[in-house]
Amino acid sequence: MAEPLIVIGEPPKPLGPAMGAERVEAIDVLRGMALFGILAANLRGFAGPAAVYMDTKLFWTQPADRIVQALIEIFIQGKFITIFSTLFGLGFAVMFERASDRGADFRAIYVRRLSILLVFGLAHALLLWFGDILTTYAAAGFFLFLFANRPPRTLLRWGWALYCLPLVIFLGFVIAGWFGAAPKMPEPTAAELASTVEVYSTGTWAEIFHERAKELGPIAAMTALFASRLIGLFVLGAWLWRIGLFRDTKRFVPVLRRWVWPLFWLGVAGNAACVALMQLTALDVKNPNPAGLAIWTVSSAAVAALSASYGAMVLLAFQDPDWQVRLRPFGAVGRMALTNYILQSVICTTLFYSYGFGWYGKGGPALFLTPTFVIYGLQIPFSVWWLARYRFGPLEWLWRTLTYGSPPPMRRAVA
Repeated sequence: MAEPLIVIGEPPKPLGPAMGAERVEAIDVLRGMALFGILAANLRGFAGPAAVYMDTKLFWTQPADRIVQALIEIFIQGKFITIFSTLFGLGFAVMFERASDRGADFRAIYVRRLSILLVFGLAHALLLWFGDILTTYAAAGFFLFLFANRPPRTLLRWGWALYCLPLVIFLGFVIAGWFGAAPKMPEPTAAELASTVEVYSTGTWAEIFHERAKELGPIAAMTALFASRLIGLFVLGAWLWRIGLFRDTKRFVPVLRRWVWPLFWLGVAGNAACVALMQLTALDVKNPNPAGLAIWTVSSAAVAALSASYGAMVLLAFQDPDWQVRLRPFGAVGRMALTNYILQSVICTTLFYSYGFGWYGKGGPALFLTPTFVIYGLQIPFSVWWLARYRFGPLEWLWRTLTYGSPPPMRRAVA
């Protein structure tokens, strides 16, 4: 039977954004570091067509670009969005617990929170960049209500089941392909790629808007295929909070130390094997076939292993006070995750699109390393500076104001 969210006979305490001691620093640090990996993985999506995001060999064939892209695929691609998604589900569990403790109406507040995030995501996808993740987070977040009162063991089982579900769907497509009934992703022609580059690098804002709308279709189809994986990560994040990993990390230190390096090397080996097969062979992993299924299966396990290893490294480092000081600036980036995520899109579209510097279609992954480090490197001191003066990032403040119906205090008191 579901737990009551409002205690009869007691007035509910107002629910508001987490302040001060209510925050868990390690969560903010992980979220902030994940934004670096998301930027590094996404930069090719700002600089080239959507089809190239899935297969960089269509566009960037220079040895340096292929080496750098291979390293990104092995160590970054999919790992940091996995961490970010897990923390999203963990945030749901934190809000649910705080609301239950205060007897507040959690469901109404969280529906508003997700609805506002959906608006932010739609604006981001339509006006800035086709690779928006906020819309998907908002839509998938509603499924978390199904797991609000579930025990940890149930969360763990459902989390992994949903994480693996895309592989089952892909297997179904492979079987359907044997009967000629499987969907296939069309391969863009050189002329189509050149046309896209022309629009983004020299076109008007209206022409870019129209081109971006066309690219949203294939991206939406791919997102739908992996939506269950995202929900699974949300559920696993809720499980991590419920078992106390972030509240009582010291209790888990022996387990983290035992597994951090085996998971790291397992993840690196699995990812490297998949990348080598995709880079050095003509295997088609975008469309249903047994080879693609095998690669996606190994990759799914390897991404999960390496993501878990990265998270364990941060939690173990956070047990050392000196490392806490070193990592704290990343926590500032994480506390402003929404602002920094949108800011990355604003900066990158300005660099690559025609209404900015027009670098679209020029350079490759090797060259993109420079703006990746520069943009993120500037976001760290900016976030630290901002949060020394204000309690929230600007978009975080707006999000909370619309969610809770009243503006939380923004400016910090000056000593």
